[in-house]
Amino acid sequence: MEKRAASLLKLIVEEYVRTAEPVSSQALCRRFALPLSSATVRNEMMVLEEDGYIYQPHTSSGRVPTEQGYRFYLANFLRRKPVSADSGMREALEQIRSLEQRIQSLGRRLAELSGEAVMLASPEHTSALGVANLLRKPDFRDENMLLALAEDIERLETSAQEVINVAPNEVKVLIGDENPLGRRLATVIVRHRLPNGEVGVLSIVGPLRMNYARNIALLSQAKQLLDEIDS
Repeated sequence: MEKRAASLLKLIVEEYVRTAEPVSSQALCRRFALPLSSATVRNEMMVLEEDGYIYQPHTSSGRVPTEQGYRFYLANFLRRKPVSADSGMREALEQIRSLEQRIQSLGRRLAELSGEAVMLASPEHTSALGVANLLRKPDFRDENMLLALAEDIERLETSAQEVINVAPNEVKVLIGDENPLGRRLATVIVRHRLPNGEVGVLSIVGPLRMNYARNIALLSQAKQLLDEIDS
């Protein structure tokens, strides 16, 4: 992909993640003060659309990223950022002695901080927290998308072993065919070791339009805290 087109795709993804609204050429020029005319940006966006990186929703003149567009963004532009020390995750574990309760408390805090759902999985237990966060997303505002989301949510607790099997040792993003929870969702996932030697999984689950950098940072900190407990 040409450098200018790639830079525009980056802006489209980040603006769509920020606003949840289709992105137009005029909006890009106005928000980012691009040294390009709106017509030039529009032509570049037409090429991106022809190549499958963005598409036009039926009711809008703007464009939104496709799965292919998100993949390109994740591979080329994602930058990890640190989590604030006052994220409250460490505090969520204090004064709790049971490991299972600690993990549940950490999961609830992750759901609050990310604004997404959180799936916790182990060979014996699976739970989904913060599911209401997904129901509030504009990504699922129409009836068909809401019904599809309901199917995906049902899959959260029936796909535990599949999730455990694909969970990596380092934080990773799963979308599309890689994601056992469905193509409509993105999963930021990592495994951790339980004291009994079994594998546990932490994952943040949301729409493709999620703040990947923030959620990767949150999950990395959560894994570090659990590793400290397990060691």
